Amino acid sequence: MTLTLDAAPHTVTITRQTKTMPPQDGWACHEMTGHGWASCPCGFVTGLVGKTDAVRLGYQHAGLPLPAHP
Repeated sequence: MTLTLDAAPHTVTITRQTKTMPPQDGWACHEMTGHGWASCPCGFVTGLVGKTDAVRLGYQHAGLPLPAHP
């Protein structure tokens, strides 16, 4: 799952990490890990952090105010 913040000159992408689980009834299953990262073409990368930290750092880098419920 990704979220893109477009605030020139930065385009920050926030990506949440998923874990592939064993299939159930023939369906692929994935689970959110609670971690993610934020990255920008300018070279900014948070590395793997908690998902709320990834969102906060991504918004800060883009110079945008954090939404009330990210």
